[in-house]
Order: sequence, then structure tokens, then C-alpha cells
Amino acid sequence: MNVFYRSARPYLEFLALLSIFSFGFGETNALSPEQTHVVIAGLIQSLHKDPTSAQQAALSLAKLGRSAEVAIPDLVDALHYDEDSVYTAISDALISIGPASLKTLRYALEDPSFIVRRRAVEIVARFGPQAKPMAPDLVQLLQDPQPDVHGAAEKALIQMGDDAIPALSGALKTNEVGFRNVLLVTLGHCGPKAVPIIVNLLKKDESPFIRSRAATTLGDAGSTNPQVIQALIASLSDMEETVRGSAATALGQLGPAAKAAIGPLRSMSESDHDALARQKAADALVQISTAAKDSLVPQNK
Repeated sequence: MNVFYRSARPYLEFLALLSIFSFGFGETNALSPEQTHVVIAGLIQSLHKDPTSAQQAALSLAKLGRSAEVAIPDLVDALHYDEDSVYTAISDALISIGPASLKTLRYALEDPSFIVRRRAVEIVARFGPQAKPMAPDLVQLLQDPQPDVHGAAEKALIQMGDDAIPALSGALKTNEVGFRNVLLVTLGHCGPKAVPIIVNLLKKDESPFIRSRAATTLGDAGSTNPQVIQALIASLSDMEETVRGSAATALGQLGPAAKAAIGPLRSMSESDHDALARQKAADALVQISTAAKDSLVPQNK
């Protein structure tokens, strides 16, 4: 906490709380700069008192908006309170204060408490496009040992969409296959601009596991881009049966759009040396053919 506010007189808190009731959370613009200074000092004290006081202080700071920037470190520190109602009030206050909150929230992403890390991620996500510089930090949290944290980070990155793609793509340079798989799956939910990156992994990655996951991700994404379909067809000849099988399954998911794969899939279903790969090719043929037939059936009006 700022030294000035640590040493502020106790009556500051009284004045701050008095202002809450006097102005009803809605008339803070009636305060003079000097009064605002005093109120914020008292509210900062309240953030460290107890959960109820912290919640009320956060609600008031939210009304003060950008003028309450000095309270950002104390608001972030108050994320350690267990109560969800306190967290909600703090989150709203930080959003109201604005993107100046992001710098301090970056430190909270490394907090020893996984609850604080998760909450910090969720607040960062609320800033939308303004949080783009935080994408690399969120990408690293995809490795967090706590499911709540890496799940929140994945959701935040997916919400960012295009803004998250450079950070996710850059992190793919790691040699850690497990992490690369998480990055790949997250990319698959970030929109069409991520598709060329996934296609490149399918074509060129040295890891059979990653190539297989890339095929699966493309199928799940449902992209009918001709480049995607051609890449999946080419992967039906991959040296690894897991990749061939995943490519066949992905093509089946794409339905009639993948009709160009019927010939290669038929050949694979008849001659692939791996029984499971042959079965997946046969299943894909059924999916493509059935979907194509269904699309020709007149709809009852």
C-alpha cells in the first residue's frame, strides 16, 4: 500500500464511508479534487479492513472510475478475500478504472494463490481488445497446474480470437509436445485466421501426435476451405496410421464439402495396412455419402 495512505489518519476512513451513504454511489462527481483525494485514501484503508468493508469500498471506487487509479494495487491485493461478492465488486472497480489496471493484474497472474490467478485472468478477459498485450502472459498460464487457472486462460484467449493468434503461434516453437497440443486446441477455437497455422502443422510438424491433433482440430473447426480439405486428403498418405485415421475422421466430419476425398478414402478403406485406419476411412465414406444424400432430399414445407 502507498506510504501516504498507510500513514493517513483514521478519520479518512470515516469520511470515505460517510461519502458512500451521503452520495449514494451516484453523486461522486460532486466531490472536489481534494475531497476525492480524501475519499480514495479512506476507501483504500477499507479495502484492507474486512470483506464487508472491502466490498463497499470497491463499489465506491468503481463509481470514481479513472480518478481512483491510485487504488489499483490495493484492489488487486483484495482479490485474496474468499468471498465471491467481494471479488465481483473488485472486478467491476478495476474495469471502471480502466486499462491502467492491467499492469498490476499482470503480477497477479503469478500469485501463489490459484484463486487469485484465476480471478486475475477473468478480469483481464473483461477488458476485451484492450487486453491484447496480455495474451503472451495468458498463453503461459495454459501450463498452470491448476485446472481452474489454465481453463480460465484458455477461455480468455479464445474470447480474444484474432488478437490471441500471434502469441499462441509464437509459443508453438516450444519442444514440449503436451503444451503444443494445448496451444493447438486453443488455436482451433480462435477463428478462421488460425486455420493456415494449423494446416501448416498438419503438413510439416515432426511430431505424429501434433499432426494427428492438427487433423482433429481442423475437423472439429468444420472449415470447408479447399486448402484444408486438400491438406487432409494429403494426410491420408501420412506414414503414421494415427495421422491417417485422424485425417479420415476429419474429412468425414466435413460431409459433402469433402467429396473430393471419396476416392482416396475408398482406397484407404480397402488397402491401408492398419485395421483401425481402414475402419475410420470407411466410416468417413459413410458420413460423406449420407450427408450428400440428405442434402438432396426435398425438405417438407
